[in-house]
Parts: sequence; structure tokens; C-alpha cells
Amino acid sequence: MDWQKSLTLGARRLYSAVRAASIFVLHWTRRALVFVRTLATGPRTRSSLAQGRAQASRAWRTGGRGFAGAAICGGLVWFLTVAAGRLALHPVRPGEIGVRVSEWGGSGIAQRDFAPGLHLSLFGLHAWHRLPAGTQWVSWRAAGLADSSGLLGVRTQDGNEVLVAVSVPFRILPGQAHRIVTESHRNTYRELTRARSEAVLLTELGKLSSEDFTATDVRREVLVAALAALNESLASVHVVAEAILVEAVRFPGPYEKKLQETQLEKLRGKMLSATQAVSEEEQTVALARREMNSELQARRIGLDMELQRLRLEAEDELEQVQRETEAFVARTRALADREYKRLALEGQAEKLSAKALEAELTQAVYASEGGQLYLAAQAARATHIQTVTLDASDPRVPNLLDPVAMARLFSGK
Repeated sequence: MDWQKSLTLGARRLYSAVRAASIFVLHWTRRALVFVRTLATGPRTRSSLAQGRAQASRAWRTGGRGFAGAAICGGLVWFLTVAAGRLALHPVRPGEIGVRVSEWGGSGIAQRDFAPGLHLSLFGLHAWHRLPAGTQWVSWRAAGLADSSGLLGVRTQDGNEVLVAVSVPFRILPGQAHRIVTESHRNTYRELTRARSEAVLLTELGKLSSEDFTATDVRREVLVAALAALNESLASVHVVAEAILVEAVRFPGPYEKKLQETQLEKLRGKMLSATQAVSEEEQTVALARREMNSELQARRIGLDMELQRLRLEAEDELEQVQRETEAFVARTRALADREYKRLALEGQAEKLSAKALEAELTQAVYASEGGQLYLAAQAARATHIQTVTLDASDPRVPNLLDPVAMARLFSGK
């Protein structure tokens, strides 16, 4: 196409200009470096001082021109870059949809939507249209409570005219903004959306009766069907409705009063029904409470009687156990007493036998020779003679210093 050839030629010319400017800047930068190097490493002898000054002067003039040229070229390159960006790029802001139109070349409107960002756009070749990408509104609202001029008037099935405050949020279909511009609806698609929304709302809301407007479930079902019909009608405008929001409903004055009275009667009927239901529930609760109290009293009496019976049985069993225990103790004690007496008698008999045996054994021991000697020795030890006068020449007189002889004397041997 011609516009493509022109775009290619313009790009080549821009590249040639930037390349020439870069070569110019590089050349004069080299000349400046030579000047700096000459100043740093120039001649230091007196004989060549004039020659060094002349070279430095020439290098200064050449380098100065080089720096000036480099600055001018740098500014020129920056200006050309900014100008090229401004002339070759077009910004699409956030929240907008861009539509590009070719002014000449025969291509016309680009068959796609442009998202927010920078897009190729040649000055004098392309023109742009911006459409909102977010949610838009068409509304039928009143300026105040006493004003009804902005509301949507709907004729119900029962012949009443109802004023409805309603809003319809909508947005442009994705990828369809260029079709709105192509069909020349860029400035009129809002009016078309409002007109078609009003027609659909009048048709769909007109299926409701005056009482249906006060029934939330019925009204919701009709609004769902109305939204589907509205989107079908708005498809040719390339927009889509997101919802139908009914904000308020106003009836004519006499009917409004009648409706309020009807609603008041319904509320009174509901209140009366609720009061009756509460009274019935209170009676049911009172009856249940009495039955519960009676059953509780009966259970309490039964439990008391059962407890008394168990207490009497326990007392009888306890007395029986006590009597059996006392009888057992008495029998055991009698048996123990009898056994004690028998054992005591046997012990006494054994004791007497032991004493008799002891006496017998003692007599036997004392009757023996050793026993007699023992007894004689005990008698001799127990004999205390204060004064004895004996005839020492008599052989019958015992020697008191001889215990054995004294024992024989006492024992008769």
C-alpha cells in the first residue's frame, strides 16, 4: 500500500539522519581528544615552546569548535528523537480504548481496538478516537422527592402508571469499539443505549401488575428476563448491560394511599396471625409445662416411695445383720468361755501335776546321798555357834574347821 511505502521511506530517512549525526559527533569528539592529549603531552623545551604554543592554539580552536559541534549535534539528536517519538507514537491512557483511523492511503479505520499504552502513529497519516473502557450509566432518576420528571413511567397490567427510578450500567463489548466508530456511533451510542434500554424496560416492566412491584421475588424474575432481552437488543450497538437496578417505585397518589392502606391491612393481618400464633404457642407451652410438672411430681413421688422402700429394706437388712452378728458373737464368746475354762482347768491340773512331780522329784533328790549332803551343807552353813567349849582330847568332838566332818555329823554318817 502507498501509506506503507511512505512509512518505510520516512523510517529510512530518519535512520540516515541519526547515522549522519552520530558520525559527526564521533569525528569532533576525536578532534577534542587530540586537543586534550596535545595539552597534556606537548613540548617542554624552550626551543620548541613557540611551536607547542602554536599547536595548542590550533588544537584549542579546533577542539572548541568540536565541542560546540558535538553539543549542537547532541541537542539536535535529542530534539529529533523527542520529535520522532511525538510524531510516530500516540498514547492511549488507562481507562480508554483507542481506535486508529488512517487519513489517507485507503486503509480507513483499523479493525481492532488499541489497549492503553504507546502505539505507532505517523503525524498526518493517522488520527485517533478514544472511547471509555469502564462502566457507563444510563439512569432515570428524580432530582428530589417532589420531582418525578426524570423517572421512567411504566403502564402496569392493571392500568396504573408507575414511576420507576432505574439505572442500567453498561460497557463497550471487548474488541467492538472500532465497530462503533465504523458505524458512526461514536457520539450517539449512549443515546442509542438509552433509547433501547427504555423500550425494553417499558415492555418488560409492563408485564408486572401493581402488586407485583411490591413482590421482590416476582420483580427479580422479571428483571432477569429484561436484562437478557436488553443485551440482545444492545448487541447491534456493541455494548452490554451489566445489570438493571430498580432504585425506587412511585405509584399515583390515590393508588399510593390505597396501596399503603392495603399493606397496612396486610401487616395488621400478619400481626394478628402472629399474635394468635404466639397465643397458641403460649397455651401449648403452658399445657406442656403443666404436663411436665405433673409428670415431674409423679416421678418425684415415685422416687420418694422407692427411696423409702429401699431405706426400710436396708434398715431391716441392717437389723438382721446386727442380730446375726450379735448371735454369732454370743456363740463365739460362749464357745471361747467354755474353751477357756476347760483350758484353765487343764492348766491347773497340769500345774498341780507339775507341783506334785516337783515335790516328788525334790524328795527324790533330797533322799539321795548327794541331796542329803546338800541339805547337811545348807544346815552347816546356817548353823551359827556363838561360843562352844569342847574337849579337844575327846575324839567325838568334831573339828569346826573341817566342813566335811561337820556335814557328816549333820547327816548322821
